[in-house]
Amino acid sequence: MLPCYDCHNPHGSEGSDGVRPNAFLISDERPEWAGLTNTLTDPAQTRRFCWGCHIPSDGIPGIKQVGGIIMNAISVREPHRSSSTHGCYDCHGNDYTDPESENVHRPRARVG
Repeated sequence: MLPCYDCHNPHGSEGSDGVRPNAFLISDERPEWAGLTNTLTDPAQTRRFCWGCHIPSDGIPGIKQVGGIIMNAISVREPHRSSSTHGCYDCHGNDYTDPESENVHRPRARVG
């Protein structure tokens, strides 16, 4: 588990471009996260958020590091390709109704 501040900025966030805000106190450390305002329902923004750390299946392994971990490309499935338009939450959850809900804090990949 990563510390909260790897994804969140507890003091608010202006986006890494210094102009556009990020919603939900998302960190402004990663350029991919600049201007995120709707990561819960916009598939393109969801993908930008996830790819701030994860590498698409057709990406280059080892080009990102998160919390000292050198990242590999995620598993080879069509929705994991950089050209896909699927939202990550389609399979990995966006329910924040209670602490046991399926979401980025408690992901469960669907099989099949």
